[in-house]
Amino acid sequence: MIGANTTITTYRLADSGVKSEYSGTATLTGIDAYIESIRSELQSVLNVQPGYEVFTCHIDPADVKVGDKVIDAASVEYRVHGIERHEGNDDVEDLYILTLYRAATFHA
Repeated sequence: MIGANTTITTYRLADSGVKSEYSGTATLTGIDAYIESIRSELQSVLNVQPGYEVFTCHIDPADVKVGDKVIDAASVEYRVHGIERHEGNDDVEDLYILTLYRAATFHA
């Protein structure tokens, strides 16, 4: 992906008996991505719960599902909450836009 600012690794949530856990084996690794925070005004419109931050992530089409855990090159962890797929269109580049949530980090 042109303009990537990180690489990501994804993990899939899997049922293991009585509870669901993320696999210890990555689903995808080394995926070029562009992650950016969305404006606070938009977060309030989306009714984001307090304590969470929302980001958009642009990647080339890949095997990503809602609920996947995403870890970027700086070891920041996110959860996929939405996927906007743009592929097979003649007017735009093939692209996935992921909506990522993570626990907010507060600075004193």
